[in-house]
Amino acid sequence: MASKGTLQKAAMADVRAGKPRQETFDAYKAQVIPEKQLAFSIASVADPERIRQGATLNNILFWLLVFAAVTKVLMALAMFGASFVGGLVMLLLGIFVPVAFAIAVRKVDGQVYPFLTLLGGLGALRALLMVTEQGSWMLVEAVLLVAIALLAFRVQRIVFPNTHWFSVRKDGQGTYVW
Repeated sequence: MASKGTLQKAAMADVRAGKPRQETFDAYKAQVIPEKQLAFSIASVADPERIRQGATLNNILFWLLVFAAVTKVLMALAMFGASFVGGLVMLLLGIFVPVAFAIAVRKVDGQVYPFLTLLGGLGALRALLMVTEQGSWMLVEAVLLVAIALLAFRVQRIVFPNTHWFSVRKDGQGTYVW
């Protein structure tokens, strides 16, 4: 028996290949428990028309994530003077996290937008709390993270209007709305 993640990826591939979403959901729902995870995976495949509608904001979000990676690299290089290990960890995380999100945003993977919204908001809060410790440049980081969070939220609403944070909207009969 295939793993839940493998089945979810197969369902997403079926939707990308043009198979109707409800038919795909019905084919896999007995094998993926809880079924809401399967529904979210299927709903995370964007329609081409909706991708076009959110393309401008998605591109801005992509470039903000690239900019965030560059700024984290610059901060990590500054940290090397204080601690080699701390600078190295900051460099690896500073490159990996924003670049991984940027790749997912470029692919318009609907599963990444809720995480970006959540992590951007939490990161902005952390940056604001560190202003007294680290200096006013943390305000710039907070503004960047708020912009990322807001753009991720807005793109999710445009491109994936039937998804909530980590679920899919249902109609009055309890059927998923794709």
